[in-house]
Amino acid sequence: MELNLKPVLSAKDVTENVVRYSRQYLTLKFLFWGALYSTTFHGLWYLSTQLETVVNTVSWYLPAGLRLAAFIIAPYRSWPMLIVCEKVLFYVLFSPNAALDKDYFFSGSVGWYLVHFIAAPCVIMAGAWVIKRKFSAPYIASVESTISFLIYSLIMSMSFGLLFLGRKAFEGSQVSQHFWSTLFEFTLGDIVGILVLSPLLLLLSSTQRNGYSSGLALSVSMWLLTLVVSHLFLTSGFDFS
Repeated sequence: MELNLKPVLSAKDVTENVVRYSRQYLTLKFLFWGALYSTTFHGLWYLSTQLETVVNTVSWYLPAGLRLAAFIIAPYRSWPMLIVCEKVLFYVLFSPNAALDKDYFFSGSVGWYLVHFIAAPCVIMAGAWVIKRKFSAPYIASVESTISFLIYSLIMSMSFGLLFLGRKAFEGSQVSQHFWSTLFEFTLGDIVGILVLSPLLLLLSSTQRNGYSSGLALSVSMWLLTLVVSHLFLTSGFDFS
């Protein structure tokens, strides 16, 4: 008895499938979104370093607010490009001999790569996926959705803190001596950044469906003006203590 075994998919079929799926994720529009997101993300990171209300203690980590809102607003197919662009720019800025080369941000260890390139993206995608599945835009339209949004934000912030600080503690960093207090400061900085930016971005994204709102535009303008004025006070030496 002769068995006629044929491959389920030929090499040509595999290639065509790869190309077809790649076109769904690797588009010029998603590339533009990724470039805009990663540039804004790191710009807000620099701004956050200037917004410490208590020196070396609590920072308004604005990128946390942008990151959460961006992944909630953006379609699932654009997520890979957002992550790739953010990590590429991070590597360009912080890798050895780069413009912002610092061992504190880039250790180059196996744990560092696992945390930054695998674990952290999984945390933000999982959190954004849960919020998108449970609620509809603008995601903070009721008491239930708002409280849930804050709880998920807190869980994600603590998860990021445990990942980043846990990796440093495991590798013998001095952060292990003050791990829990540092984790609290890390989480608080993330939550402040989320409260400052995420609601504004989520509401602004909803205007595409609900139309222009003069009241919303005024609220956003006043909020951003307050942030700018606060930054000017801080850089001028105003004492917030």
